[in-house]
Amino acid sequence: MDNLIRIGQIMGTYKLKGEVKLVTLIDEYDALVGQSVLLSNEKTGKERVIEVEAIKPINAKKLSVKFKGIDFITEAQELNLMSIYVRRDILGISEDEYFIADLIGLKVVDEVRGEIGIVESILETGAHDILVVKKGSKETLIPANEPFLLEIDFEEKTIYVELIEGM
Repeated sequence: MDNLIRIGQIMGTYKLKGEVKLVTLIDEYDALVGQSVLLSNEKTGKERVIEVEAIKPINAKKLSVKFKGIDFITEAQELNLMSIYVRRDILGISEDEYFIADLIGLKVVDEVRGEIGIVESILETGAHDILVVKKGSKETLIPANEPFLLEIDFEEKTIYVELIEGM
C-alpha cells in the first residue's frame, strides 16, 4: 500500500440510494470520480476495490460518495467505518511531496528526549497544523512547521523534531 494514501473514513449512510458520508482529509476530490479505490476496515481486515460513481460536498470536511453497484442503503451500511485509499498519482502527488495526512501513524523522535510517541491526528488551525502525538496516556501537541519539524523520513516512518522547553 506504499503507493496508496488514506483520504478519509466512511462514517455512515447518506440518504436512501446507497450513498455514504465520507469524512475526508483532502480538499480536491473531483479526480476520484470514475476511479477505483480501496476500501479497508483495519479492525476486521475486510478489503474491497470499488469504483467511485459520484461525489458531492455535504460540508467542509464531509462528502457524499456514491459507489458503482451500491444502490441501496442496506448495501451502503456494510461500508460503514471503512477507510478509503487511493493511488497517489490520481491526486497529483509526486514522490517528493506529501499530504499532512501522510504523517498519521509516524513515530516522533526528539534528539534530546528520545521517542515522543506516534502521530494520532492533525489539528488544523488558522496559523498552522498541529500534530497530536500520543504515547500511552500522554499527549503532546507539536506545531507542524519549522523550527519544530527537523526532518520527515518516510522510509523509517519517523519524524524528527526539536521541542522547546515546556512542551
